[in-house]
Amino acid sequence: MKQVDDAITFFQSLYRKMLETKEDEDIKIYLDVMSMICRHKHEELLKWWSDRAFYGVQYLVQMLERTRCKGVRDSILACFHDLFAFRANCEEFITCGGPAVLLKFAACVHVERHSGNHVVRTDKMIEAGKETTYEQQEYRLWYCSELEEDRAYLLSEIQESLHAQKIRPSSYFRLKDEEQWKPLSEFPQLHLTIGLQGKGMTHVDVSVTCLKLIYKLCRLFPSFSENGIPFLPVSRIKRNLWSRSCLSHIVQLMLSGHESVVDEAVKLLMEMLHSGDTVSLRKLYKTGFFFFALGYPRSNVHGISWILKRIHLDQDFYRRDSLVDNSFSPRRSILYDLLPESLICFLHRHTSENFAEMFLGDTNNPEAIWHNKMRRHLIYEISRHVSDFTFVLRENILAEYEYSPLLSPVQYAELQEEIWCHNFYLRNLCNTDLFPNWPIHEPFEILRSIIERWSEQTTQGSTSSTMTSDLAFKKLGLEKTDDAQEVRSAYRRLAVQLHPDKNPNGRAEFEEVQSAYEFLSKEYLDSDSQDCYLSRSKETLLLLRAQSILFRRCGASLSLYRYPCYQSLCRLIEKEMSRGNHEILCAAFEIIALSTSVDRGNAHEYVLSGGYLLLKESLWKLSSELEGSTKREDLRLRACAFICQALSAIVDQEDSKSEILLSDFSSEARVSLLQCMEHTLELDQSPALITATLYFCLNICKFKDAVKDLLSRGVLWNFLRLLLTYEVGAGIARQYLEQDFERFELYTKMPPLLYDEQVASIQNWQSIVTLWLLSKWSNVLEEDGSLTYASLQLRESLNACLTPSIGSRVIFLCEEIEMEASHKSLSRSQALDCATQKAADILIIIATKSESPSCLWNMQMRTRLQSYITSRRRDISQSSIQDLMYENLQNEIYIAETYLRLLAQSACEDVEDRHKLCYCIFRFILSHHHHNDEIEVLLRDAREHVSLMLADAWRDDVSCSVSESDFHGRVSMQYRYKQEQFDGDLILALDAIRIILAHEHQLLFDTKGINIRFPPCAAQCLQWIPLLLSVTTMSIKACKCISLIFLDLARMYKTQLACSLRSPDLMDFFMIVGRTCDGLMTELIGCLQELLSDGDFLEEFRSRGGVIDLLAWSLSGDEEHLTRGLSTLACAMKESLYGPRVRKDVSRWFPPALLRGLSSSPADCIALLRSTTRSAEFIWNKNCLDELQAGVCRAHTELKKSGNCKELHDKLKIEYSAYDDLMIVGDIFIDIFVKDPMAKLSNPTGFLDALVSAILTLIEQPVEEMETFDESGLLTKFGRNDRQALDRIAEALFTLLRIRSTLTAHLSRSGSLQKIQRSFQLFTSTTTRSEMILLKIFRIASDNAECVEALIASQGVKLILDFIRDRTSLRLVPALDILRACLAHEDTSISRHLIDLGALKILLDLLEESPAGIHDYAVARVHAIEMIKQLERDPSRGSVIRSLLESCQVWQSCKNQKHDLFISTQSHNLLQIAAAKDSNSSPDEIDSSVL
Repeated sequence: MKQVDDAITFFQSLYRKMLETKEDEDIKIYLDVMSMICRHKHEELLKWWSDRAFYGVQYLVQMLERTRCKGVRDSILACFHDLFAFRANCEEFITCGGPAVLLKFAACVHVERHSGNHVVRTDKMIEAGKETTYEQQEYRLWYCSELEEDRAYLLSEIQESLHAQKIRPSSYFRLKDEEQWKPLSEFPQLHLTIGLQGKGMTHVDVSVTCLKLIYKLCRLFPSFSENGIPFLPVSRIKRNLWSRSCLSHIVQLMLSGHESVVDEAVKLLMEMLHSGDTVSLRKLYKTGFFFFALGYPRSNVHGISWILKRIHLDQDFYRRDSLVDNSFSPRRSILYDLLPESLICFLHRHTSENFAEMFLGDTNNPEAIWHNKMRRHLIYEISRHVSDFTFVLRENILAEYEYSPLLSPVQYAELQEEIWCHNFYLRNLCNTDLFPNWPIHEPFEILRSIIERWSEQTTQGSTSSTMTSDLAFKKLGLEKTDDAQEVRSAYRRLAVQLHPDKNPNGRAEFEEVQSAYEFLSKEYLDSDSQDCYLSRSKETLLLLRAQSILFRRCGASLSLYRYPCYQSLCRLIEKEMSRGNHEILCAAFEIIALSTSVDRGNAHEYVLSGGYLLLKESLWKLSSELEGSTKREDLRLRACAFICQALSAIVDQEDSKSEILLSDFSSEARVSLLQCMEHTLELDQSPALITATLYFCLNICKFKDAVKDLLSRGVLWNFLRLLLTYEVGAGIARQYLEQDFERFELYTKMPPLLYDEQVASIQNWQSIVTLWLLSKWSNVLEEDGSLTYASLQLRESLNACLTPSIGSRVIFLCEEIEMEASHKSLSRSQALDCATQKAADILIIIATKSESPSCLWNMQMRTRLQSYITSRRRDISQSSIQDLMYENLQNEIYIAETYLRLLAQSACEDVEDRHKLCYCIFRFILSHHHHNDEIEVLLRDAREHVSLMLADAWRDDVSCSVSESDFHGRVSMQYRYKQEQFDGDLILALDAIRIILAHEHQLLFDTKGINIRFPPCAAQCLQWIPLLLSVTTMSIKACKCISLIFLDLARMYKTQLACSLRSPDLMDFFMIVGRTCDGLMTELIGCLQELLSDGDFLEEFRSRGGVIDLLAWSLSGDEEHLTRGLSTLACAMKESLYGPRVRKDVSRWFPPALLRGLSSSPADCIALLRSTTRSAEFIWNKNCLDELQAGVCRAHTELKKSGNCKELHDKLKIEYSAYDDLMIVGDIFIDIFVKDPMAKLSNPTGFLDALVSAILTLIEQPVEEMETFDESGLLTKFGRNDRQALDRIAEALFTLLRIRSTLTAHLSRSGSLQKIQRSFQLFTSTTTRSEMILLKIFRIASDNAECVEALIASQGVKLILDFIRDRTSLRLVPALDILRACLAHEDTSISRHLIDLGALKILLDLLEESPAGIHDYAVARVHAIEMIKQLERDPSRGSVIRSLLESCQVWQSCKNQKHDLFISTQSHNLLQIAAAKDSNSSPDEIDSSVL
């Protein structure tokens, strides 16, 4: 093809060559090459044929129709396939009638009928009274001129004659019923089937090819745009195909039996149907399409299903605009005569794919019954209907089917006994074993259809519109139990008496008797009527069961409509009750039960129709026939169950003010009904009946008299027995929870009954309903809102039988559920789940065991209750229930619905109201504890104090909801409480309080205190502190428990506890109890250690002598007492606000070293107490310890006796005989330190500061006796003469600095140097020894650069320079020595400072003058000269000073003097101190000159 340059020219030349040649093979070659050019040169040809068609299309169509060669035919079809790639060629092909030619070729497939095509060949057919066969005259259609002209031939016979050359293609032929003879070429039926020669495609392949070409043409001309807008008018190709001739040929191709041909034909029809032309669609009806499609036996029916679906939806009945009836009905469908209604409905509701799958397979369900046998029957019936045409079509492929409808719809034997009501077969729908949950759509329409069918049956079966069985028996004077013979005898007797011949006036009575006899004869006596009755009974039963299933599954949807057949049901029940047909009775009662359950209006309608009394009578009659030995399968049990369910629904749905129910339940008429209910509760063989009875009892709680009567009849024992039947592992009948409860009150609506086979799960559900029932009955109210006497008695009985813990849960179960549902906004179904779960939780406890603080139950108690119920089951008296006692509850402490023993053994999570429990425990203790009025006053004050303290963080709202039984101590009043058991019970009660406190604190910790009010139980404990303190005097164990409570409070709520105890009266009471109760301080020491960290409490405790109490308790006990007591004091002394006051109180009893040891470590303090030592820091021995113990004990005794501890405790202290005349400064004994300066000092810097402070204090305020603590808590105490004390302290300070030179820098850092400077300014007398010592201290400080800078900053240098200016004899030389030492520090600003102060002039004046009376003046001159020389070396002003000194004669005469003899290597006398080992000082801290 690449060598062809001009495709158009080459294609046209090929076409001309083809026209010139007459050889079939050459024509075939030319056509094949033309096809190749169309395929490979498509783009070039498209340019030429874009707006014009190939001019040879029409000739090719004619050539296709006239050719006698199969090969040429095939090549032309292939060429057309390629020419159709160009739209213009397609249009030209359609214009010249090409599609009709293609359909003729496609119809040739009929001569090759598929062997699998089902054709009914009738063996015998009657024609003119003569039997003929298929091979005879019936289907012979062709006559030939060269054969016998009077004889018709089959197409196969003509073909055989043609092959045998008995005839020629030029021979003339005539079609039956036609007169014109024509050659074979002019009969397409002959020419296209037997007139073609050579080799080529089979008729099947030709048919498929032609159909594909037509389909391709249809696809090129779509009916809709891309946006879904239809093209108008419809394309020509589709208009042509919708013509009768073309449409018939297309549809009739489905009779070929070949799958490929049928697929293509169906595919073409589907494309044609896409045009949406409803008018053209109607033409399809008369083509016999439905017969051919549904009679097609193969499996490729998906396309056929699509067409059936489309045609079905576009039928006129579906599109009618009638306002009266626009609903779908399968009876108006065109398929109604062929298919069952179920298949038409299935096709209507489902997709075509689903219909095809169902049509090919076997289906047997409520919506459809269809299987292969029924399909074969359908094909057989269709074949019988169209069998003649199938053979005609085989002989004449262009024959057209003349539509004729079926004489009668196809009847299916499988559906003869089925009842079809609006999309469902009732037999399958009612078969719940096979189809338990089949989806139901449009339940109201189904119900209406069922009721219509039932009405038709009732109308057909009734003999008299007014006659009933009761009336008929009454007219004949008979009973319903009389047999047929008695009926006949009674009729003959009355007929003779009342016959008009004998009794002319009795014609009316005679007719009534005759009518009654006819009614009974038809209904009861005739065998034919009996068979009819049985048949109608089966149908009636099916209709009733179907209605029950609708109400059971679709009750919510049907609740919108009123059920209209209650009167019919009542008549049916009356009739069947006389016949004893319990099966129909069960079905009727079930409908009543279900329909009245779903809607309040139905229940009211049924009551108005008089059905309520009928139910009561039926229940009385049926239940009276039932006994304990009645078999479980007896239908009377099931009927009674449905009656009870119906009564339950009526009582539930009807208003409590309903006149009928109110009059019934408020009168003696209720006795029979309640007797029936009592009797049904005894029938254990029917769980469904018991369940229905329980629901009835549940719903009559609105009628208090009925509840009272039932309780008086002893039904409580039945209820308790049902509670004990609960099985933990059996589960719950979930079907009871899968209902729609949106329109009904919780609990009261009874779901549809389950089958009795599910005994275990139904029994569990019975137990749940029983709990709801007991809860409802326990809360029945009078008109004034109070509980009825029956409810009060029931509550007592439940508490006695199930223990108060379980009984209270049962009593308030419904109230709790309703509150939770309201709080969480639960839906009805969710609320029912919640109610079920809560009831199941209670039943699990009853069925197993539970030992928790809130519940105590075990198998022994369960067995005891079972035996008690068995013995009392027939006893209708409830007063005797008081003799039921559980041994394990005899000694249990039960307070506020909590077992304290179990609370002490387990966690506290099970206690719901811990606030109430805590309050009741305290009330229990108060009620059994002997107390006085003082305790009552303290309790009242404590309650007020706590309320004010906590303010809005806590509210005491529990006391008003507590009764005496809550803190009685036993489960009920029938269990007596013995006072002698109180001591042991008190320990459990106190332990319970501790557990509650710990649990509350853990909850507070877990929530991190976010939006949490103050824990109520802790607040309760704070209120009841006076009672706890009063109880401590009872026993050591109680004291220990109470101390633990105080310890927990102190650790968890220290601030609140301390604030509570700080109230004056309570604090005094606390101190008094602590001093009088021997063991209380031992137990409370841990609590005190926590509380004393609170400053305000510490001050109140201290001011009332608490320090003495702690010391007395510590020193009077063992080592543990001493350790804990001193640890508590140590913690108290560390408190920031009032700790120093405690330290001061302790210092009255402890010497400084003990006080210091106590502050650092109580263990060190104890070691010091047990030691014997005499050092600068501590003097202690056995006598001191004895004096301490005796003094503390004496003081503690005085506090016990004293009424005003605040004034007394400040006056109490101790004086140690070993400390007489000893001075203490900074916790150091001065006299001992001076004698042994190398002794170990624990706080040398503090000692240094204390010495300086003491010196300044003595100089500022002369005192006879001094005892004070500095900021560091160091004690300073002495009582000597001021001057002597000052000298001793100054000497100690000088000694300390000389021994520990490193402390010199501390003088400037701590401000001590400034204090010494202040001391010089305060000296009023002449130079003293103390002053000289202080000057020596200044000399020591001058060796330290920091001290020099401090002297400069504090004007200390000016003070010393003033000493030089004053020329005081004893001050001059030390002052010069100090300044000379200061100048030795070149890195300081001392030289500039001295120059600024005029030191140069002062020194020169000293050299120039020679003052009299100055000691060591020569030494002073030498110091002055050296100082001037040092000033000359000042880097900034040295040159100025030198220039000034050069003009000074005094300096010139003195500067070169030798003065080594006048200045000693040491500027002052050294103290001779013996060296001693000092563990606190390093070797370089001790001045080497001292050593």
